[in-house]
Amino acid sequence: MSLPQYITTTTTTAAAREESKWDEWGREYYDVTADQVTTRLQLACAVEGTMLDGIIGTTNKPDLYGPVWIGATAAVSIFTGATIAHSLQSGRIVNDYPTILSALLTIYGYVVGEAVGVWATCRYAVGVAGDEVAPGLLVTLVGYSLALLPAAALLASV
Repeated sequence: MSLPQYITTTTTTAAAREESKWDEWGREYYDVTADQVTTRLQLACAVEGTMLDGIIGTTNKPDLYGPVWIGATAAVSIFTGATIAHSLQSGRIVNDYPTILSALLTIYGYVVGEAVGVWATCRYAVGVAGDEVAPGLLVTLVGYSLALLPAAALLASV
C-alpha cells in the first residue's frame, strides 16, 4: 500500500535537527530506560534496600522521569479521592478541579524544596560536597520516595 501523493514522509537525524538549550538540559535528566525506572520503583517500595544505593547502582545519575510521573499520578489520585469523598457526602458527583492543580503544585514544590533544602544543609551547614549530595540525585531520591503516595491517597479517600 502506498501513500497518497500529497503525504510525504521525511526523516531527520539528530545532527540535522537543531536542538535548543532546553533539549540539551532535559536529555541529561530524562535519559533513562524502563528497566532502570522499574528497579528504582521496586527499591522505593521495598522494605529492605537503600534507594540511594539503587540510584547510584543503576546509573549514578539523576532522572526526573519517575518523579514527574509519580507526582502527576499522585495528584490525579488525590483529585479522584477528593471527588469520591465529596460524592459520598453530597450524594452527587462534584468535580473539584482546583484540587488537582493545588495537589500537583504542592507535590512538586515538596519534592524540589526538600531536595534543595537537604542539599543546602549538607553543603553549607555540614560541609559535605560531592556527587552523592548533588541536587539532581536528591530530587530523584525524594521523588521516588513518593511511590506509594498514589495508592495511599486513594485508600485515604475511603
